[in-house]
Amino acid sequence: MKDYIRYIRSYVGHGEVLSVGVAAVILNKQEEVLLEKRSDTGELCVPGGGLNLGETALEGLKREVKEETNLDIGEARLLFVRSGEKEKYVYPNGDITYYLDLFFLTETQGASALKINDGESKELKFYPLGELMKKDAKEFMRGTKEVLEKVYRKDFSVQVD
Repeated sequence: MKDYIRYIRSYVGHGEVLSVGVAAVILNKQEEVLLEKRSDTGELCVPGGGLNLGETALEGLKREVKEETNLDIGEARLLFVRSGEKEKYVYPNGDITYYLDLFFLTETQGASALKINDGESKELKFYPLGELMKKDAKEFMRGTKEVLEKVYRKDFSVQVD
């Protein structure tokens, strides 16, 4: 089912829902990480979004990255699983979502041009990891700074909270 969240929202309105999110820490050849600046909150985050019914985590990850950045990615390595109360997100429109978020590490594939393909981002940019470590955690969407710190430390073990 395409756009599962819109389907659920048609039944529950702005009420609380549970969603599985997938997010991609995308590194380029210079080991810079791609971040988007969200158009709704101005926060920095890695590309990602919610799984649709019937999608595998990798299928959803590839779809979300393509939709948001125009980039193709290959295989992905699971880095971080976040859940619980800290994953509660209240969107500017009032929607309340509890996420089970799966963060993956991946690289760009091919020569696709970086381009904003939807209205979710107002900027896409590759940043050196060291530069991002100096930024305040408040500039990032939930979970983003924590997973970037993990990659900066070259800790590629799977962490489940």
